[in-house]
Amino acid sequence: MSAAAGGIQQRESSTPIITILVALFIGALVVFAANFVQQVVRSTQDQRATALAADIQVKSQQLAKYAAEAADGRIEAFDELRQTQSLIATNLEQLSSGDPTTDVPPISANPEVEPALTQVVSTWTEIAAASSNILAKEDIVLEMTDIQSQ
Repeated sequence: MSAAAGGIQQRESSTPIITILVALFIGALVVFAANFVQQVVRSTQDQRATALAADIQVKSQQLAKYAAEAADGRIEAFDELRQTQSLIATNLEQLSSGDPTTDVPPISANPEVEPALTQVVSTWTEIAAASSNILAKEDIVLEMTDIQSQ
């Protein structure tokens, strides 16, 4: 009978250990799930920020094309230049300050990328001034084109 009593006593002492192990396992699963969700969110934010950066690159090439065409007097190029300039500025603002509607965090949240964005913004300031100069002289350019075509 004492062997049976010993078995019951052993089960009673192992029950708290099993309970603790199960609780630790459940806690580990919760931490794993939270980490997974956080990584998915950050990955999505990175993808959206990368898409904005890629769009800026494409738009800057278009801006150069439209600026050259506008300087040559193509009327439609002025509107395209104006629109492209605005889109680049909007994308840069979304990267710099973040955009809650698209879930893009501000670049200041990632100090490794911030110096690159600062360089892009500095370059953009010069390019924006040059394209604004072309847009400001739209009437003169179009008038010169009319004179040349006569």
